[in-house]
Amino acid sequence: MKKDFSPLTFWFAIIVIALVRPPTRAQGAEKTAASESEKVSIQWKSLLFQAFEFDALENGFRVATQPETRATMGGPFFHGYAASLDNLHGWADGDPFLVNYVGHPMQGAVSGYIFVQNDPRFRKTEFGRNSAYWKSRLRATAFSFVYSEQFELGPLSEATIGHTQAYFPQQGFVDQVITPAVGLAWMLAEDSLDRYVISWVEQKTSNPWVKMLARGTLNPSRSLANVMRGELPWHRDTRPPLFKGRQTLLAASNLRSTTSIVAESASESMPAIDSFSRTRSGIEEAP
Repeated sequence: MKKDFSPLTFWFAIIVIALVRPPTRAQGAEKTAASESEKVSIQWKSLLFQAFEFDALENGFRVATQPETRATMGGPFFHGYAASLDNLHGWADGDPFLVNYVGHPMQGAVSGYIFVQNDPRFRKTEFGRNSAYWKSRLRATAFSFVYSEQFELGPLSEATIGHTQAYFPQQGFVDQVITPAVGLAWMLAEDSLDRYVISWVEQKTSNPWVKMLARGTLNPSRSLANVMRGELPWHRDTRPPLFKGRQTLLAASNLRSTTSIVAESASESMPAIDSFSRTRSGIEEAP
């Protein structure tokens, strides 16, 4: 049973969410450090809302694309949830390498960036040998662990929506360890690319479309986290907007037009949703 979306769906998620949630006006580097330092507390309301959006996106994708998840959603709720928790043991969970060691680290990075963008005290820290940066990423990793536990075992999780862990071989702890741990490494990689590669590209060209492409392709997790807060995927808190005035509206309009085409194509190609009454054994016996 493949229970998580693969990294290839991250960009699909970015453009679909950008379609249904219009971006807000980008906030440039003109916002002073003094104004940021006045708000040192974590913005819990927006943090929890954006985390909920991300969780809803992931679980919605599971329900929409996985017949086995839909088939096991029936039955007694608490009995299935208890069975999922009781069956947890070992390391492996039956998922392929790409899901466990690429997809889940990206999940950890996205949830980490969601925390960073709601942590005004460290929001503008950049990769480097400074205590503020490392403190911010460790704080983000702690939140990533909490998010991962919720996604795996919480009220809106794989354990409650489809009772995933109740069935062999989905009982391992691999995701709960890899998501925050390797997710931190993924954030460090994206942060270093943003500072040394993306910034270098931006210094070599004045073309905003080239800059947009560099930011998006080399920082996919940050891009999705940006969309969760209603920003354009290529937004940066530490640098001015890529587009100004009518250019910003044009870029947003083009993005939304593209997402409309992608969403329509996806809806046409998606197979009909199986009946919830189908039994798990029937699914497994299907060719």
